[in-house]
Amino acid sequence: MDNLLLSRGSTTSSILMKSHFHDFYEIYYLVEGNMRYIIADDFYEISKNDVVLIPRGVIHNTSYGDGGTKRLLINFSESFISEPSLLSVFDKKIVKLSERDGFALESIFKDLEAEKARNDKYSKTLISQYLNELFILLSRSEIKNISPELDGYTQIMQAAVKYINNNYSRELALCDLSLKFGLSKSFFSRKF
Repeated sequence: MDNLLLSRGSTTSSILMKSHFHDFYEIYYLVEGNMRYIIADDFYEISKNDVVLIPRGVIHNTSYGDGGTKRLLINFSESFISEPSLLSVFDKKIVKLSERDGFALESIFKDLEAEKARNDKYSKTLISQYLNELFILLSRSEIKNISPELDGYTQIMQAAVKYINNNYSRELALCDLSLKFGLSKSFFSRKF
């Protein structure tokens, strides 16, 4: 079942993941802790019971602070999608689960793990059904306030990300970017 990746993970220290994209869908559930997600040009503050929904082909990255986190990650290809209309849940980007729905998501995750391990002729069908159940759970959940109040430097970094994304085909130098956004090179580099 190469088209389905299930992962449990945790962090105990500050980590910054490089920006990347992939040709599969991603569902990221933060079980504990706080972190920041950048999806395309937008910054999101993520906390316990938040789910990040990333469609295929969308550039994103994460940064974890010094506090610990625990997460569940589901990556899957279109071959597991039996009801394409349910993919509209990915338009939400970020949803906030209730405690009860968080437990339901964790239960679905365990079912997916068990079926992936079983890997018999019925597994793909059951995995598709579990994913449908998950899509419905997420569709019924509240969209998280996706425009948190950002501090001044975070707003500058968000503007810088948008500028870079819009001008990636041009030569961009640290000194030019820091000058454009009114910061020293070293401070801009550290904040970015």
